[in-house]
Amino acid sequence: FGNGYKKPAVCSGGPEPQLSVTFPVRVQLYIKLAKNANKVNKKLVLPDEYIALEFKGMSGAGAIEVDKNLTFRIRGLNNIHVLDCFVNVDLEPADGVVDFGKINSRTIKNTSVSETFSVVMTKDPGAACTEQFNILGSFFTTDILSDYSHLDIGNGLLLKIFHNDGTATEFNRFSQFASFSSSSAPSVTAPFRAELSANPAETVVEGPFSKDVILKITYN
Repeated sequence: FGNGYKKPAVCSGGPEPQLSVTFPVRVQLYIKLAKNANKVNKKLVLPDEYIALEFKGMSGAGAIEVDKNLTFRIRGLNNIHVLDCFVNVDLEPADGVVDFGKINSRTIKNTSVSETFSVVMTKDPGAACTEQFNILGSFFTTDILSDYSHLDIGNGLLLKIFHNDGTATEFNRFSQFASFSSSSAPSVTAPFRAELSANPAETVVEGPFSKDVILKITYN
């Protein structure tokens, strides 16, 4: 703002201009790889930075050198490495449903119940797969968490998911599911155990229940 702004100031609605404002912004960059993408040594040839968010105003605000702070830029795009392999992911059971059956509301207070399921990752048969890479997975939810490893079912029960080695997974956080290389087996199965237990701070409510959890996969 200069000395010639109009009163009342447009941004604040009052006689003085609003010099700053803070608000949360979530930016997600999605790159779709075309078959003829320009690559050098398996790295995408891209500009080093990309303007993901830009504010424009009167008199060229955001375009002149002193207003560069009005843009949010993602840098390091020229470091994106393209794998020559990807995996297909399946669940066992195939319908993706972990069925705990009937649960006794009395015994669940003292004894947890468990069911197993698996994530099956298979190299695409048409891909070259000459490099080593890891598959990371996350059990994602927007529902209430009692802590990082306990999901509140909403009926007095808590859900916890364990890796095959007995360590608990943390919801909304990635952990390693599998590792692949040019000489590794084409398919890797990651077993998990889902456990239901009573929430000590709540009363178990009888009746049918369900809870959706999204499996997210990324490459490393």
